[in-house]
Amino acid sequence: MSLARLTQQSVPMQLLLDEPVDGAPLPAIFSRACALHRQQDQAIRLGPEQVERALTLCRRCAAEVRAAGLFSANEDAEDLATADVKYLLAPFFLAELLSAYPVPPQEQDGAPADAGRPAQRVAMVEEALVLYSSFLDVCQQYGMLGAVGKQLYLQDAHQVCVCMCVCV
Repeated sequence: MSLARLTQQSVPMQLLLDEPVDGAPLPAIFSRACALHRQQDQAIRLGPEQVERALTLCRRCAAEVRAAGLFSANEDAEDLATADVKYLLAPFFLAELLSAYPVPPQEQDGAPADAGRPAQRVAMVEEALVLYSSFLDVCQQYGMLGAVGKQLYLQDAHQVCVCMCVCV
């Protein structure tokens, strides 16, 4: 199945995760990240190995967007190419997956299976908060938050991120 068709229909999660991304163009990687986001609950139920692959895909997508230099701190909405606006969602997709990710138990040398879970979970939530905050910063920069969103953002962007993490 071609990568272009991955977002045009419901694609089995395993196919989304098995298709290699090395050498794939940004639009194809983003399409897979977008399809993955739509099926995020299914990805999480597949197990830790598949969730790690989903995280790798979303991290790769966000890195490719950064590397492409599509967004700059000295630009406003008029400077954005319409076709590139969708790529603003790349860090959001990653943040959503991180905030929903159930950290699997890991047994270590006689320690209880969930001994490292709180620290792992905190690290994932902190990474998600940074990504949510980055997403909101860019949306604010380009004037995409709307009146209520802008008011909340200006009150405390970090607090908005915490609410998003808890509510998702």
